This record gives sequence, C-alpha cells and structure tokens, in this order.
Amino acid sequence: AEWTFCHRLALDLELSKILLLLCQILERNSTINRYPLVVEQMLSYIQKHLTEPLTTSTLCLACGIYPSYGARLFRKHFNTTITEYILSKKLYYACELMNSTEMNISQIASYLGFCDVYYFSKCFKTKYGKIRCVRTSKMITSFLCIFLN
Repeated sequence: AEWTFCHRLALDLELSKILLLLCQILERNSTINRYPLVVEQMLSYIQKHLTEPLTTSTLCLACGIYPSYGARLFRKHFNTTITEYILSKKLYYACELMNSTEMNISQIASYLGFCDVYYFSKCFKTKYGKIRCVRTSKMITSFLCIFLN
C-alpha cells in the first residue's frame, strides 16, 4: 500500500508539472497572438473575402475605420501594408489551388478576384519564381509553397 501511495504522489507531482507547463504555454500564446479588436476584424474580413477584389478602402470601410488609420495599424502589427498582406495571402491560396484542383491559371486568377491574368502571373512569378507548380509532386510543391510563404 505504501508503494502505490509513493507512486501516486510522484504521478500527482508530474501531472502538476505538466499542467503548469500547459498554462504557461497558453498564457504565452494568448499574449503573442492578441491584436486589437479592429485588427482581428480586418484579418477576419480578409479571410472571408479573399476571393474578391480587396482594397485598403473597402477593408477599412467594412471595419468602420479610416483607411489611413487602418494602414497604420496594419503596418504596426504586421510590418507590411494591407495590400501586400492581401496579395501574399491570395498568392499562397493560388498555390494551394494549383495543387489541389484542376483549375488553370486564368480560372485561379479570376476566382481570387484578379481582373488581369497577366498581373496575377507577374505577381506569382515574383513571389514563387515560377507560374506553374508541378502537379506530379504535390506534396513537395505544397511544402515549398508553405516554406516560401
């Protein structure tokens, strides 16, 4: 009986340590990923409307803030412009679409809200160095798109 009691104490101690570590991780993550509410709204709007033509003005109008204020907030928290962030997200999504669908470049550009397929191609080539991800090695290409993003 004494042997199991000692083991139970040791187990309780180890579980307490694990619980403490989990609490520390949660606390650290909550402070790292916390943005002002309006920034969270901007990110959510971008995610929900990624397949539409998005501008700083339309985004800020939807979030109820002035474009200049939204631009400053975005630069402060992400060290990039709203336009660059949206473009980066769209290009990453385009890479995913190339690997997971049979859509061609024109269809992907149109789906993501680009008015000009040539502009889309130029942006994609600038970011990823090539316009067509190799469909035969989807796993490798997906890794590269994640790695390069």
